[in-house]
Amino acid sequence: MGYGQGRPEKSALEGQFVPQKVQGLEEEISRYLQNHISSALFRIAEKEERLRLESRIIPTVSLCPACRPSGSWLGLHSPKKKIRRSGLWQVNKLGKTPSLPPI
Repeated sequence: MGYGQGRPEKSALEGQFVPQKVQGLEEEISRYLQNHISSALFRIAEKEERLRLESRIIPTVSLCPACRPSGSWLGLHSPKKKIRRSGLWQVNKLGKTPSLPPI
């Protein structure tokens, strides 16, 4: 026994998941995001209001010409056309008309 939670080691799983590699990758991604991505967070206490804003923000961002992903974005390889076209991993609410002013 040696692989994972007391399961016998399987050659097909070898090298697939190494916690140390995952931790290092998570740290690398976190550093990149902290140094290259800006964001703003704000609290919206009521769930109904959060859902209302979400239903307006998603289509607005998906149609924003300045909000396009890079040419190396992994979503460009998605089997879902909506993801490839919108530049968002989110597919719900993409077909709605935005109700916020353009960015």
